[in-house]
Amino acid sequence: MWIAEGFIERHGEGTFEDEAECCLEELAQRSLVQVVDRIDNDSIYSFRVHDLLHELAFRESEENDFLLRCKKENMQTDFKKAHRVVIRNSHKVESQNQNLENIAMPNVRSFLNFDSEVPVGIRYPLLRVLELEGSDNLTKLPEELKSMIHLRYLGLYFTRLEQLPEIIGCLQNLQTINIEYTDIKKIPSSLWGIQTLRHVTINFDPSPGPPPSANLVNLQTLENITVPESWRDGLPHLPSLRRLKLGYFDKRENGSIVMPDWNIVITLLGTLNNLVSLSIEGDRIPTEIADVRTSPSYQHLQTLFLRGPIISQPPYSTRFFRDTIELPQNLIVLELWYIWFDKDPMPKLEKLPCLKSLYLWAIENVEEMVCSAGGFPQLQKLTILDMHGLKQWKVEKEAMPLLKTLEIRGCQKLTLPDLNHVKTLQELRLFGMDVLESKVKDRTGEEWQKIQHIPTIKYS
Repeated sequence: MWIAEGFIERHGEGTFEDEAECCLEELAQRSLVQVVDRIDNDSIYSFRVHDLLHELAFRESEENDFLLRCKKENMQTDFKKAHRVVIRNSHKVESQNQNLENIAMPNVRSFLNFDSEVPVGIRYPLLRVLELEGSDNLTKLPEELKSMIHLRYLGLYFTRLEQLPEIIGCLQNLQTINIEYTDIKKIPSSLWGIQTLRHVTINFDPSPGPPPSANLVNLQTLENITVPESWRDGLPHLPSLRRLKLGYFDKRENGSIVMPDWNIVITLLGTLNNLVSLSIEGDRIPTEIADVRTSPSYQHLQTLFLRGPIISQPPYSTRFFRDTIELPQNLIVLELWYIWFDKDPMPKLEKLPCLKSLYLWAIENVEEMVCSAGGFPQLQKLTILDMHGLKQWKVEKEAMPLLKTLEIRGCQKLTLPDLNHVKTLQELRLFGMDVLESKVKDRTGEEWQKIQHIPTIKYS
């Protein structure tokens, strides 16, 4: 939103997004905002403002017509001067929607409507930011949208929107659009003709990506797409893409399962030289997708999510994640779901020098794991979920020297390892493991001795 508003100036070779992150970090360092949570690559995920500063900022912003909070008593008075309007829980304010539809807002630049019903007619010609997250009554966008030629940010997350109209193509300054968790089933081709697009998040199924003719030179984020058939004839031009989330699934034709042509995706990845985050989901994922030797674009990759069985390319002779796969060495976050390993994965994974967060979900064919001395030198968060065959896990001295959070869920056969060597561990979460939980809840027995040094222990 800061970028859409024009608050951010770019300095040097970095992007506007990089500059915005630097500004937010500076605010945190000056204690003007308080960091609530960070994502695994240390970027700020959520923050809050102290009550006193919050009220001071709102008072100053309202006195200077910078921002207006909707209240019942000011519905007819302050809107003509307002540049930014924020509404929360408007359904609690009597007749607010009806009033808003009839109020002129000639100067408004940003309209933010959270968890409330949105006015049916929105007529704000100078609007740059339109956030309608959670609007219960929004099933279609108004025709007036095509006149909002200055719009740069359109947030439709978790609305009941059923269709994205072709008039979306009239918004030739649009930079960000989010239609995740809506009822939209088809993406109009006109969207991909907006060359100013920087961040696009859509519904996963069934939402094909941009056509081969798309020339989206500014696009940095493309999330929740499926691979369209048209990519067999060519690939879109996405030279600035940094974050990609896609799915590629089997199809049924004439009663038979038809496997997708993953070479299309492998070719696309070879063109994305700025890729930082990659998430791929499929019924079968070829080993080449995870192998750094496949694509030079992985040189900057920091986050990798793989959701689906790893297989070799035709003739699909194995479904194991083999030890010969070379993972990107710059990885900070790695998530592996529903993957079969042909042996203990830890000796391979613990050699990743930058890894800070590891997430293993429903990993099959693994009964024993060993984290060796010196392994996982940067790991801070480890999550192990639903590894139903896992029985033994050994953690050697000096393994995971920086680990802070460990979560184990649904591993009923697992014997808890001795974690006394992991002095940095601050929080242990045990969920869905009744036998193990019963051994540590009463603070007695061998299992308790292994974890008694951990400050915070949570159970299901």
